[in-house]
Amino acid sequence: MKQQQILVAATKVFMEHGFSRVSMDQITKDAKVSKATLYAYYKSKHELFGAVLKHYQNTNKIQSPQLPTLVPTDLATFKESIKIYIESAVKFYSNPSVVKLYRLLVSEICQLPELFELLFESQSGRMTVGLANYINKFSNNHTDSNSNYLLACQILDLLRGATLWTKLTQNPVKQQLFKDNSAIVNYVYTSSSLLIDYHFKEM
Repeated sequence: MKQQQILVAATKVFMEHGFSRVSMDQITKDAKVSKATLYAYYKSKHELFGAVLKHYQNTNKIQSPQLPTLVPTDLATFKESIKIYIESAVKFYSNPSVVKLYRLLVSEICQLPELFELLFESQSGRMTVGLANYINKFSNNHTDSNSNYLLACQILDLLRGATLWTKLTQNPVKQQLFKDNSAIVNYVYTSSSLLIDYHFKEM
C-alpha cells in the first residue's frame, strides 16, 4: 500500500516536472509518507525513477512491438514479418504515453545521461538488440552480426524519425507528410524493404 502510494505520487511529479527538479522531500509530501518509509523502499532518487519508469509503462499498458518466434526461411516471408513489426512499432511510437515519456527523458538527457540507461534496461529499450538478433537468425551466417545490427538501427531510425521525433520536435513539414499511421507504415516499409534487399542481395 505505502509503496503504491509512493509510485503513484512519484510518477505524477516526475512526469509533470522532470527528474532534476523533483526532490525526495517533495515525493514524501505528495505521497503522504515519511522519509524513512520512502528510503525503506528506494535508496535513491535514481532507483525510484527506475521504478517509476516501469510503473508508468505498466499503468499505461506500454508494450514494445514483438517479433515472431519462428524465423522465416525465405526473403519474401522475412520482409512480410518486418512489415508486421513496423505496423506494431508505429503504433508504439505514436502512443501519446510513449511520446510523453521520451519528452521527459530528452529534456533531462544533457544533465543526466544515465536516465536513458534506466529506460534501456526496460523492455522498451531492447528493441534494437531484439531486431538485430532476429535478423541474425534469418541471416544464418550469410551476413555478419555487425552489419545486421546496423540494418536494425537503420530500420528503427526510420521508424522513430517518422513517429517519435516528428512529434517531439513539432516539425510541421514532417507532421504533414506523416499525418496518419498508414502513411508512416508505407514510408518506413518501402525504405526498409530497399535496405533489406540490398543487405541480403547475395542470399
